[in-house]
Amino acid sequence: MRDNWYQRCSFLGSTFALITTVNEEGETNIGPYQLSFPFEVNTRRSWMVISRNTSNTATNVYRTLKCALNFIEYDKDQIETVLKFGYPGQTVAEKMAYNTFKLIDSPTPGRGPSDIYPQILAEAYQVYECTLDIDRINENPILRDSPSAHLLL
Repeated sequence: MRDNWYQRCSFLGSTFALITTVNEEGETNIGPYQLSFPFEVNTRRSWMVISRNTSNTATNVYRTLKCALNFIEYDKDQIETVLKFGYPGQTVAEKMAYNTFKLIDSPTPGRGPSDIYPQILAEAYQVYECTLDIDRINENPILRDSPSAHLLL
């Protein structure tokens, strides 16, 4: 077994989201997540993202309680950028140096530029603007006590 065994040792055909969050300086960060999926569909609508507890995304979401899941179409020219976004520990400035996506303000009323609402990707065909359900995470020991971040959005 290795770190990220699911990425090195198996094929899981599924979508991924480019998740935008806001860092402590108010800048939008972008991180790719394949471990993101619908969690509840009947009485509530929620999404689950599983991440390293120390990732920029998890750190930013725990602080602001906000993120946006940006879904993009396959574009061979942008795959290298998406892969580079996944390197742990990069600053926003480092990512923006090679970023090929256009960040725009949300068109959702009340979610304009701020220090908690991230920008979204202009190229996304679908965006979910989310709030972390911290109360439900804290009520569930599986989610709360995991060594991974289980972001119930």
